Amino acid sequence: MIINVGICVYAAITRDFEIAVYSACYSMLSGFVVDRAHRQNVRQTVYFVSEKPKIGKYINRAMGRGVTSWEVVGEYSGKKRQMHVIIMNKYEMHRFRLLMEEVDPTAFIWVENPTSVYGNFRQKLGV
Repeated sequence: MIINVGICVYAAITRDFEIAVYSACYSMLSGFVVDRAHRQNVRQTVYFVSEKPKIGKYINRAMGRGVTSWEVVGEYSGKKRQMHVIIMNKYEMHRFRLLMEEVDPTAFIWVENPTSVYGNFRQKLGV
C-alpha cells in the first residue's frame, strides 16, 4: 500500500494529476475486492464457553452454521457450563462477535485457524 501511495504521488507530481487519482481509486477498490474475496475463504474454528445453555441453538439459527456443544466443568469454580464449537469463515466473524455481545458478553471465546476443513462445510459467498 505504501508503494502504491508513493507511485501515485510521484505520478501526480511528474505526470497527469487526474490519472494519478484514478490509479489511486483503482488500487483502493481492487484491494478491497481482493481482501473481501480472500476473507471468505479463510476458515476459523471458534470455541466459546457460556453459562447460558441455549446459546448454541441461538447461534446455530442466527448464523446458519452447525454448532457442536458439550458440557464441561470449570476446575477453578467447579461450575458446569456449556462449551460450543463452530467453524465459520472470517467474513462471518464480525456478525458472530455482535451476536455474542448481545446474548452473552461474559462468554469465554477463543479462535483458531485450522489448516484444513473437510466434510459438510457449506461455503457462503459474501461478495
